[in-house]
Amino acid sequence: MLEHISLSLLLIFTFFGVLFITGHHMKLCESIPQMTSMVIAMALSMSFGLFTGYIAGVLFSGDLFFSTSLGMIVGITIGFLSGLPAGLLTVIEGVFSGMMGGMMGAMLGEMINSSDQELLLKILFFICFSTILLLLGLIQAQTNRKRNFTNPLLTIVLYGVVFISINSLSPFFPSHTVPSPVNKEIVVEAGDFSFTPSDVTIGVGEKVDLSLVNRGKHEHDLEIINLSTSDMTAGEHSHDSSNQNVHLHTKVGKRQTVSFVAAEPGTYQFICTLSGHKEAGMFGTFKVM
Repeated sequence: MLEHISLSLLLIFTFFGVLFITGHHMKLCESIPQMTSMVIAMALSMSFGLFTGYIAGVLFSGDLFFSTSLGMIVGITIGFLSGLPAGLLTVIEGVFSGMMGGMMGAMLGEMINSSDQELLLKILFFICFSTILLLLGLIQAQTNRKRNFTNPLLTIVLYGVVFISINSLSPFFPSHTVPSPVNKEIVVEAGDFSFTPSDVTIGVGEKVDLSLVNRGKHEHDLEIINLSTSDMTAGEHSHDSSNQNVHLHTKVGKRQTVSFVAAEPGTYQFICTLSGHKEAGMFGTFKVM
């Protein structure tokens, strides 16, 4: 929620800056040469189209058609409005510059890594902000015939204030943290002499945490025969280090856990490998669907 508010404030600030330059241009257009008007229309529509297109590309990632269309519409609109007072040629220049800026911004937003989204947004904002200040100075220079139209100290202070404000508003985009997958937890209790449950079902490719809890009066283990696995984290005890089967061993009252991913579907038997325990009834079925 806070990200949307920060982004909205940034867009509103930039949009009103663009509107101010556009209105200033319209008001003083008769005193501004045609070439200067073309530069104003092109720079304003390109920078703002790039800025808004990029935001659309990030917010609507995965829908490049929509984000591109949105960026182009914004760029074309600004190009048309800023070029209108100076005639058709300036309108054409502004419209096509805005169209290009919107397209490029949307592609940037779609392609940029999520870790760099905030940084690039700030860079594009300062490009747009700098463009607004430069065009304001250009209009003043053309209408007042003054070369030194900007106070360097005032500009530095203004940039400092804006920089601090932008950092205080950050972040602007919602975080896209991918939640860690939750492993399926299966607990099998070993009694004297049985497994509960004796029938277990999991899915192929599903990460499983299999625990053996010894409720009996003797040591027990659990081994799944010939189950093909990957990413297996072995338990603390194994009878044979070369044994590739899923294997757990528990002493009385203890619990052991092993994690694995079943690689192939099928029905597999699990047993207690201690002498005589399987024959006494310690076996079950492990189904992989």
